[in-house]
Amino acid sequence: MKAVLLRFLILLFLLLGLTSVATYYFYSEDVKQLHHQIQDRERSRHLSNLHITRLHFSPIIDDLNYLTEKAKETLLSTPSQFEQQMVASFIRMSRTRGYYDQIRLIDSKGQEIIRVDRNEGKSTLVAKSQLQNKSHRNYIQSALKIPLDSIFTSQFDLNTEHGKIEHPYKPTLRFISHFKVGEKRWLLSFNYLGEDYLSELKRQFGSTDVQNWLINNHGQWLLGPNGQEWLFMADPERRPSDDFLTQYPTLWQQILSHPKGQYVQDGFLYTYTRFFSGSSFSGHNHFTLPFKGTDLPWTIISRVNLDQAVANLAYSPSRVIKFIVLGILLVSLLSGCMALSWHLFQLLSAQRILSQANEDSAKKYRTVLKHAPDGLLTINEKGEIITINQAAKTILNITNQDTEGRILIKQLSGIQARKEVRNLIKDIKGKNYKSGPLKTRIQLKNLKTKHIEIIATQTLYSNSTEILLNLRDITYWIEREEKLKSMSRALEQSNDAIIITDYKGIIEYVNPSFEKNNKVKHKDVVGTQSINLLRQALLSNNEVFEVQQQLKSGQTIERIITHRDKGDDIIYEEKTIAPIRNNRGKISHYISTGKDITERVLFENKIHRLAHYDILTELPNRMLFQQDLERAIAQAGLTKSVSLMILNLDQFKHVNDSYDHEVGDKVIQSIAKRLKHTLREGDILARLGGDEFAILVSQNLSPTEIAQMASRIISHISSPLAIDSLELFLTASIGISIYPQDSTNPEEINKYADIALHRAKELGRNQFCFYTSQMRVESTRLHQLESELRKSLGTDQYALYYQPKVNSRSHKICGVEALYAGIILREKSNRR
Repeated sequence: MKAVLLRFLILLFLLLGLTSVATYYFYSEDVKQLHHQIQDRERSRHLSNLHITRLHFSPIIDDLNYLTEKAKETLLSTPSQFEQQMVASFIRMSRTRGYYDQIRLIDSKGQEIIRVDRNEGKSTLVAKSQLQNKSHRNYIQSALKIPLDSIFTSQFDLNTEHGKIEHPYKPTLRFISHFKVGEKRWLLSFNYLGEDYLSELKRQFGSTDVQNWLINNHGQWLLGPNGQEWLFMADPERRPSDDFLTQYPTLWQQILSHPKGQYVQDGFLYTYTRFFSGSSFSGHNHFTLPFKGTDLPWTIISRVNLDQAVANLAYSPSRVIKFIVLGILLVSLLSGCMALSWHLFQLLSAQRILSQANEDSAKKYRTVLKHAPDGLLTINEKGEIITINQAAKTILNITNQDTEGRILIKQLSGIQARKEVRNLIKDIKGKNYKSGPLKTRIQLKNLKTKHIEIIATQTLYSNSTEILLNLRDITYWIEREEKLKSMSRALEQSNDAIIITDYKGIIEYVNPSFEKNNKVKHKDVVGTQSINLLRQALLSNNEVFEVQQQLKSGQTIERIITHRDKGDDIIYEEKTIAPIRNNRGKISHYISTGKDITERVLFENKIHRLAHYDILTELPNRMLFQQDLERAIAQAGLTKSVSLMILNLDQFKHVNDSYDHEVGDKVIQSIAKRLKHTLREGDILARLGGDEFAILVSQNLSPTEIAQMASRIISHISSPLAIDSLELFLTASIGISIYPQDSTNPEEINKYADIALHRAKELGRNQFCFYTSQMRVESTRLHQLESELRKSLGTDQYALYYQPKVNSRSHKICGVEALYAGIILREKSNRR
């Protein structure tokens, strides 16, 4: 067996050695040849780039020269003719050349004179008010420094407007001619959109093993790998270490020292070309362009992974033939080895199958032991650990990694836990043990109590006995059970009435508070349909249907419902019905909670009543009436009228002075009742305070109808009034203002009605008066007069006049009267 294996190995190594030497020789020669092909291919591609560049930029130079000559000719004409001709030439050039973003004429100070923009396929002349001064731009400063009648080419960059990069990105190259007419120097600028040129360069290097880069003369990325395009402008967080000259310093030095060449580093071939201008194109000077002094400030670099490129070229037809011949040779050599190895294989097969079966069984056992979520460990009859998995160590809080051979009981913490495990082992080893597992539970107390379930089984071997312990951490289930018990106690002890139904509305649970509040037993409602309770609580079947639809859609219902108890008292209850979702997010149950809020509602109603109603007459007070007035005006708009009457009892003070206040209160109550009977449905009556009432009429009545209504009210009030044993005669005065005739402001409507009331008082009482604008003027004048009188008292603005008093019978002077006259006040009044 060993001799056969030795002979096979010697022959195999000899054949493999010869094959390896031959393969290495052919491979080395082939790789050298492929390297030369790759270098020639890259030089050819760069020459193709030169032609592409010449084809793209020669027309631009021609266009620029043409417009420059045109400008020199027209600048000698009048300014108006010059501007007309140049604008026409610019627009014509922009329309026929879609790759010019802007065409501009700029003076020597950097100020734009003429500018034509091309946006969305349209050429437009920029207004003079929008022309900008570009003297601060580097390309303007550089163009002014070049010799006259020459052309300057800017760096490739992204176009910016008002200090911000335009989006989407516009790679832009500026061609600028510098010329002089008379004593003035001028710049003619083309903004060339280079997207087509850059796309053409990318297509030249379409192979997966070639990357095409473009950098400017400052060593910054224009087009680079991994999306590093225009990084020096587009990325505000760019660091100097992101630039090409920092990432590839050796290659950058090569580019600076040689205008073209190839450089190999770290398995990559770098071919670079810097473009220069010249007077003509010649074959011996491959990278010179006929642009008459115009430099193109960028470098094209191609980066080729030599290993990958060699691999791609190696599968050409000629090389595939070589591989086939080499493969035939290898197959012939290996066929002899296979014949020799067949006998060895037959001998080793039986032994391998047997050992593999044993290894598979052991591997299955180890896999189960290692990856089982439950803790598994085996102990011998002495209680020593034979095997233990990581889950068992975690469950038992065993931190020592070397546990085989140690006593299990000593690895446990807690006297009670050790006692339980010891009794379990004792029972399984006892005489009364029969086949089958034994269970026990232990608690391990550390920072947090851990509950563990242990299942023990005994296995008998030919010469030994083992006990398998299956450990399971049931802390989560124990805590969950305790949590469920706590929640159950909370439901049972809650003061809110709680109902739980299934998703069909069948009642499954009611708590004692529900039984107490509704005077029912749980056995009478559990299992019944909850819709019966909904119908009792809600007003109509439509409302019941609406609530059912909301619950089915997963909404939470919150409502305050009213019902009467057995004593016919109104009970207010705050109800909440919410869906309960299962693990899949579907509604499985509904929970309803109810809280008795009768006392709170009654208290709130009482507070509202005290704040908005008069205690004596139970009419709306001034605050509520003002809200009603604002609401009526808002609803009326500008097409309907709203009338306001303010009523005041005439000489009511005499009633309070002649009788006690109790009589006065009764008079107010009687007047309020008379007014209620006089008004129509929809009219609002309020007591503003004292003996003053307000009436709001929002039924769009005419002034004539309002006047009839006011007359009827005054007539009813003037009827004799019997209070206890007294018979009283009262009259009232009414002031009326109308919306929107008098004003559209609620405050002013109230004020104008009050002014009209005072006018009714002045005219003799017991009548009504409509507000007019003259009333407001007179009221203002009287207030000003009263204010001036009060200010002048005690000053020297008054004169004292005396006149005699004569007895009419004897015609003798019997006394003197003194007149106190205001001098200044009278003069002011006369002037008015």
